[in-house]
Amino acid sequence: IRLRSKNSDQTDKRLENVTDGKEPKFVSIDEHNYHLTKESPLIDAGAAEYSKQLIVDHDGIIRTEKGNPDIGAYEYVE
Repeated sequence: IRLRSKNSDQTDKRLENVTDGKEPKFVSIDEHNYHLTKESPLIDAGAAEYSKQLIVDHDGIIRTEKGNPDIGAYEYVE
């Protein structure tokens, strides 16, 4: 996965394992906004057993409300 921003163009091999090589589709890497867009392959891609350990995301959104949690710090909400 290549994370592109105004300040860097770096490869993060750790994300390739969870996204099958697809871009994670964050809102804005340049502004350090790692919320997911509706097109993100990380939505509902997490394992349900982890949502029992991490009940809420960084915004306080409950991860278990809709089945499998999203991968990352933030659960996608419309």
